[in-house]
Amino acid sequence: MSESYDFLFKFLVIGSAGTGKSCLLHQFIENKFKAESNHTIGVEFGSKVVNVGGRSVKLQIWDTAGQERFRSVTRSYYRGAAGALLVYDITRYGMTVIFLLIKYVVKLVIKKNIHVCMLVSKTVYGI
Repeated sequence: MSESYDFLFKFLVIGSAGTGKSCLLHQFIENKFKAESNHTIGVEFGSKVVNVGGRSVKLQIWDTAGQERFRSVTRSYYRGAAGALLVYDITRYGMTVIFLLIKYVVKLVIKKNIHVCMLVSKTVYGI
């Protein structure tokens, strides 16, 4: 059964391994919380039609592998993307990594013309 839609946008979920990218995708597509997930190999894909201002918009969401050995493969998925969600695990890394991620985001925006949103994942207790 084919879903009808007015617009189609491709979005990427990018970030380091173990930041919760696959769980975010599962939550958005299935509307179910997934506490744990195996590491993504290459890329996982999901899609969902949402209503935006009375128009049907199909979102294709590509969950890219966070492990370094898959980086050369996942870069090919950037082609044609309207935007990317850069997921960052605040419990694992310090400010130095945040600045490296921002540098990476700037490169994406300039080279690939992709709009990027940074999302901090995980919970820090006691703050």
